[in-house]
Amino acid sequence: MASDIVVPYEKVPAETLNALIESYVLRSGTDYGVEEASLLSRVAQVRRQLEKREVVLVFDAESDTCTLITASAHRNAHRSPSPPECPPHSNSGDLG
Repeated sequence: MASDIVVPYEKVPAETLNALIESYVLRSGTDYGVEEASLLSRVAQVRRQLEKREVVLVFDAESDTCTLITASAHRNAHRSPSPPECPPHSNSGDLG
């Protein structure tokens, strides 16, 4: 994910954004509870998540594709790795 760019959803033409959201909800295995939600209600739900910044639109330059991902998953994917921990230091005075 080093080559991905978050695209402001507001900059995407409405028809294109709707197609991206529909594609996302049709392939996602999200559990919508006991009663299956309609496509329209799932699209509306994802659109609200975009508005709340809970979901972001990401363009991957390597694969030349756009996808939706949760904001938390995107943050986790870009979190800097922790530096390696140093071994415990011995105060015995031995240098060699």
